Amino acid sequence: MLRNKIEAKSAKMQLQQLSERGMPTGGKIVSIHGIAERVVTNPTIPFLADGMEIMAVRADPGRDLPASKTYFCRREGEGFSVIKNAPVMELEDPFVTWIGGKIVLGGVRLIWKDGAIDAWVTDFYSGDSIYSLQYLFSGPRHMKDIRLVELNDGRIGVF
Repeated sequence: MLRNKIEAKSAKMQLQQLSERGMPTGGKIVSIHGIAERVVTNPTIPFLADGMEIMAVRADPGRDLPASKTYFCRREGEGFSVIKNAPVMELEDPFVTWIGGKIVLGGVRLIWKDGAIDAWVTDFYSGDSIYSLQYLFSGPRHMKDIRLVELNDGRIGVF
Protein backbone atom coordinates (compact mmCIF):
# COMPACT_ATOMS: atom_id res chain seq x y z
CA MET A 1 0.00 0.00 0.00
CA LEU A 2 1.49 3.35 -0.98
CA ARG A 3 -0.49 5.48 1.45
CA ASN A 4 -3.02 4.96 4.17
CA LYS A 5 -4.62 7.44 6.52
CA ILE A 6 -2.18 7.78 9.39
CA GLU A 7 -3.44 6.81 12.81
CA ALA A 8 -1.96 8.53 15.87
CA LYS A 9 -0.16 6.13 18.23
CA SER A 10 1.91 6.77 21.31
CA ALA A 11 5.69 6.57 20.97
CA LYS A 12 5.68 3.85 23.66
CA MET A 13 3.22 1.75 21.58
CA GLN A 14 5.26 2.27 18.41
CA LEU A 15 8.49 1.22 20.16
CA GLN A 16 6.77 -1.91 21.50
CA GLN A 17 5.46 -2.81 18.03
CA LEU A 18 8.91 -2.23 16.47
CA SER A 19 10.52 -4.44 19.13
CA GLU A 20 7.99 -7.21 18.43
CA ARG A 21 8.41 -7.23 14.65
CA GLY A 22 12.08 -6.23 14.40
CA MET A 23 13.77 -3.52 12.38
CA PRO A 24 12.55 -2.94 8.81
CA THR A 25 14.58 -4.70 6.13
CA GLY A 26 14.54 -4.94 2.35
CA GLY A 27 15.68 -1.47 1.33
CA LYS A 28 17.31 -1.17 -2.06
CA ILE A 29 18.98 1.29 -4.37
CA VAL A 30 16.64 2.52 -7.09
CA SER A 31 17.79 4.04 -10.41
CA ILE A 32 16.73 7.63 -11.08
CA HIS A 33 16.96 8.70 -14.74
CA GLY A 34 17.03 12.23 -16.12
CA ILE A 35 19.06 14.07 -13.47
CA ALA A 36 22.50 14.61 -14.97
CA GLU A 37 25.58 15.54 -12.97
CA ARG A 38 23.80 15.52 -9.61
CA VAL A 39 23.91 13.26 -6.58
CA VAL A 40 20.37 12.02 -5.86
CA THR A 41 19.41 11.24 -2.26
CA ASN A 42 16.62 11.47 0.31
CA PRO A 43 13.54 10.38 -1.68
CA THR A 44 10.04 10.73 -0.32
CA ILE A 45 7.91 7.66 0.03
CA PRO A 46 6.40 6.67 -3.33
CA PHE A 47 2.91 8.14 -3.65
CA LEU A 48 0.08 8.16 -6.18
CA ALA A 49 -0.76 11.49 -7.82
CA ASP A 50 -1.70 12.68 -11.27
CA GLY A 51 -2.20 9.08 -12.42
CA MET A 52 1.41 8.14 -11.64
CA GLU A 53 3.48 6.56 -8.88
CA ILE A 54 5.77 9.44 -7.90
CA MET A 55 8.71 10.16 -5.61
CA ALA A 56 10.22 13.56 -4.93
CA VAL A 57 14.02 13.40 -4.60
CA ARG A 58 16.81 15.70 -3.46
CA ALA A 59 19.50 16.30 -6.07
CA ASP A 60 22.80 18.08 -5.39
CA PRO A 61 25.60 19.07 -7.79
CA GLY A 62 28.02 17.31 -5.41
CA ARG A 63 28.12 16.02 -1.87
CA ASP A 64 29.69 19.20 -0.46
CA LEU A 65 27.91 21.80 -2.62
CA PRO A 66 24.73 23.25 -1.07
CA ALA A 67 22.61 23.89 -4.15
CA SER A 68 19.90 21.28 -3.69
CA LYS A 69 16.83 20.98 -5.85
CA THR A 70 13.81 18.74 -5.45
CA TYR A 71 12.68 16.88 -8.58
CA PHE A 72 9.52 14.84 -9.10
CA CYS A 73 10.11 11.41 -10.65
CA ARG A 74 7.64 8.77 -11.83
CA ARG A 75 8.04 5.04 -11.69
CA GLU A 76 9.19 3.40 -14.91
CA GLY A 77 9.72 -0.31 -14.46
CA GLU A 78 12.14 -0.93 -11.59
CA GLY A 79 13.37 2.69 -11.51
CA PHE A 80 12.13 6.27 -11.65
CA SER A 81 12.50 9.02 -14.27
CA VAL A 82 12.24 12.77 -13.90
CA ILE A 83 8.85 14.12 -14.90
CA LYS A 84 9.88 16.63 -17.55
CA ASN A 85 7.15 19.26 -17.07
CA ALA A 86 6.87 18.96 -13.27
CA PRO A 87 8.03 21.79 -11.02
CA VAL A 88 11.62 21.75 -9.74
CA MET A 89 11.82 23.23 -6.27
CA GLU A 90 14.72 24.88 -4.41
CA LEU A 91 14.36 22.52 -1.45
CA GLU A 92 16.46 19.94 0.37
CA ASP A 93 15.15 16.72 1.88
CA PRO A 94 11.60 16.59 0.50
CA PHE A 95 8.77 14.84 2.31
CA VAL A 96 5.10 14.32 1.54
CA THR A 97 1.85 13.82 3.42
CA TRP A 98 -1.86 14.42 2.82
CA ILE A 99 -4.04 16.89 4.70
CA GLY A 100 -7.70 17.38 3.81
CA GLY A 101 -7.27 15.21 0.71
CA LYS A 102 -4.51 17.46 -0.66
CA ILE A 103 -0.85 16.70 -1.22
CA VAL A 104 1.38 18.55 1.23
CA LEU A 105 5.01 18.64 0.12
CA GLY A 106 7.68 20.07 2.37
CA GLY A 107 11.40 20.54 2.37
CA VAL A 108 14.21 22.63 3.77
CA ARG A 109 15.02 25.93 2.04
CA LEU A 110 18.38 27.57 2.62
CA ILE A 111 18.47 31.33 3.16
CA TRP A 112 21.61 32.93 1.75
CA LYS A 113 23.29 36.18 2.79
CA ASP A 114 26.52 37.52 1.29
CA GLY A 115 27.29 34.18 -0.39
CA ALA A 116 26.92 32.10 2.78
CA ILE A 117 24.09 30.19 4.40
CA ASP A 118 22.45 32.53 6.91
CA ALA A 119 19.54 30.33 7.97
CA TRP A 120 17.18 27.60 6.86
CA VAL A 121 13.45 27.03 7.13
CA THR A 122 11.06 24.20 6.40
CA ASP A 123 8.67 25.27 3.62
CA PHE A 124 5.30 23.63 2.99
CA TYR A 125 3.35 23.56 -0.30
CA SER A 126 -0.12 22.14 -0.91
CA GLY A 127 -2.28 21.26 -3.90
CA ASP A 128 -4.50 18.73 -5.61
CA SER A 129 -1.63 17.82 -7.94
CA ILE A 130 2.15 18.16 -8.10
CA TYR A 131 1.46 20.68 -10.89
CA SER A 132 -0.71 22.92 -8.68
CA LEU A 133 1.39 23.07 -5.51
CA GLN A 134 1.14 26.49 -3.87
CA TYR A 135 3.18 27.89 -1.01
CA LEU A 136 1.40 27.22 2.29
CA PHE A 137 3.75 28.41 5.06
CA SER A 138 7.26 28.20 6.50
CA GLY A 139 8.37 26.98 9.88
CA PRO A 140 10.61 28.99 12.21
CA ARG A 141 14.14 29.96 11.15
CA HIS A 142 16.79 27.31 11.87
CA MET A 143 14.20 24.54 12.26
CA LYS A 144 14.33 21.41 10.11
CA ASP A 145 12.36 18.16 10.30
CA ILE A 146 8.92 19.65 10.93
CA ARG A 147 6.26 17.15 9.95
CA LEU A 148 2.47 17.34 9.72
CA VAL A 149 -0.07 14.55 10.03
CA GLU A 150 -3.84 14.62 9.64
CA LEU A 151 -5.39 12.97 12.67
CA ASN A 152 -8.53 10.84 12.46
CA ASP A 153 -10.64 13.62 13.99
CA GLY A 154 -9.49 16.13 11.34
CA ARG A 155 -7.02 17.99 13.52
CA ILE A 156 -3.42 18.38 12.34
CA GLY A 157 -0.53 17.04 14.40
CA VAL A 158 2.72 18.99 14.16
CA PHE A 159 6.00 17.23 14.94
